Amino acid sequence: FVLFFLKISSIIISFGDLTINNMKNLFSTLILSLLALGCTQQQPESLRLATFNIRYDNSGDGPNSWPHRKDSICAFIHRVDPDIIDMQEVLHHQLEVLKTGLPEYTVVGVGREDGKTAGEYAPIFYKKSRFRVLKDGHFWLSQHTDYPNKGWDAACIRICTWGFFKDLKTNKKFWFFNLHMDHIGVTARRESSK
Repeated sequence: FVLFFLKISSIIISFGDLTINNMKNLFSTLILSLLALGCTQQQPESLRLATFNIRYDNSGDGPNSWPHRKDSICAFIHRVDPDIIDMQEVLHHQLEVLKTGLPEYTVVGVGREDGKTAGEYAPIFYKKSRFRVLKDGHFWLSQHTDYPNKGWDAACIRICTWGFFKDLKTNKKFWFFNLHMDHIGVTARRESSK
């Protein structure tokens, strides 16, 4: 503000033939213009993102297995209230439970084993009241990205889900990617990040 005031002062001083009243009017006009500009400037919209590895349904997890945690996962997501959630290790039946438990969201993604429903998904859930998906798709994290296969030294087939979204509040468009890198293959993780 001080720098701004000095700039304004130098402008006013350079108009030596102005009267004091004219300078006050000029200064008042400048201040009111700046205030009006500040009032009309849009505040940035916030965007709440979350990532959640829900762990695949493994009966060996005992008390932490899917049937014991599915309701708490949905309750947690409702409390956090993200606009977009990317998830990992989601099997098809888990995806169906999440879709039912999170009705304010819709989802894009496919199973990594067949590009349909088999194997783990890397889905993107998004609030349908706020976003429209303009395009979506997926590719495999390997040398051959257009069909299910293991890449490099990976222990598992890995997939990346993507969406091109429009924010209905701001009309801005953006890309969103979700992937789950291999837990064993060092080369696979390095190459998958490219």
